[in-house]
Amino acid sequence: MNSVVFRRVFHRSFIALTLVGIMTFSVSGAAAAFKNIKVGDRALPLQLQDLGGQEHTLEKYRESKAVLLFFWATWSERSLKELADLTKFQEQYADKGLQILAVNVENQTMDDEDIAQIKSVLEENGVSFPVLIDKGLQTYNEWGVIATPTTAIISSEGVVAFDLSSYPSSAYLDMDEAIRKAVGLYVEEEKQEVAEPSYVPTREALLHLGLGKRHAEKDFMTKALPELQKAAVADSGWAEPHVYLAFVHFRMGDREKAMESIEKAYQLEPESTRTIWLQSYLLVSEEKVDEAIALLQGQGKTEEETGEPVSESPGSAPAMSAAGGEAAAPEPTAAAKRSGEDAAEESLDLSEVIALKDAGKAGEAASALEELLSGKLAEAGFTMKKKTMNAMEKMKLMMQKKQAQ
Repeated sequence: MNSVVFRRVFHRSFIALTLVGIMTFSVSGAAAAFKNIKVGDRALPLQLQDLGGQEHTLEKYRESKAVLLFFWATWSERSLKELADLTKFQEQYADKGLQILAVNVENQTMDDEDIAQIKSVLEENGVSFPVLIDKGLQTYNEWGVIATPTTAIISSEGVVAFDLSSYPSSAYLDMDEAIRKAVGLYVEEEKQEVAEPSYVPTREALLHLGLGKRHAEKDFMTKALPELQKAAVADSGWAEPHVYLAFVHFRMGDREKAMESIEKAYQLEPESTRTIWLQSYLLVSEEKVDEAIALLQGQGKTEEETGEPVSESPGSAPAMSAAGGEAAAPEPTAAAKRSGEDAAEESLDLSEVIALKDAGKAGEAASALEELLSGKLAEAGFTMKKKTMNAMEKMKLMMQKKQAQ
């Protein structure tokens, strides 16, 4: 390799590695998507040519309800994931007023090999929206792109309505919602169905939770734990990290910390059926079947919280008040006050468990409730018991863990 070619290859590799480093920093917790512009600001000018030499500007698409601007490169794995998802958004929302513009930031200097690589990726993904070439990374630097990929959604008024740095696992739903809002579909189709806005966590918490969940799904609990702890710290008002912390602690054999985490999640989101199921499962694992049943029936706090025995299960003799009459029914918890339709869909049939318990078969009742809850939790993505693996599966898992290190 002669010196000219070597310098050229080195220069291109240095640019790519620099951008990868920026991307990695962003994934680990940087909140901003651009250094020079933020949500609420008027979009900066853009004037770039596509692969065919045709010029594109934001002004050209002023009739669109929204423009999605996507800074990407073929060497970025997350870019390729987002590119594939954008083709779905194109099919779904192009006729609703969405215009997608993909700005390629492959290298500081572009050559025929770069162009050929870009065209190959576009063909593989069936991309039909304009792909613009940012020669010299001029637009990239003017906007102050922090990560690759980075996305901005620009409203019909020319204002940045949404931005996203990198492309975490939770990004698809967030972007879908942002697009719906930008083109006017969210208010018509979805907002009316939601009585109260759902909790919106911080971006840093979302990123750490996404990493933690991916590790947990692969059974890498020691890697999942620190990411979930960071998510909990990054947004102290969000229940989701504590739910997953409870799951990971339980799988790691620390039931005390698992219970602490699920109780924190319950405090933050007492209406969550999934949280109640997981808390009940932990109670059953500690042989506190009565408390688990009471929690599932929405009969109030657990015995540990109140310092009093839990209520008798249905079918038993009614509890008596101090005056000798029947005691008043306990006040239902927030979980019991959920809307009738949702509660009916999510409620568990405890009749068999209660029948076994009332017949004095406590062990069988515990087993039946544990099986019932583990099935529901598995549907929600929580495998409470470690899978029994054969030798080949164990070897495969060991290789996966070694590659992840």
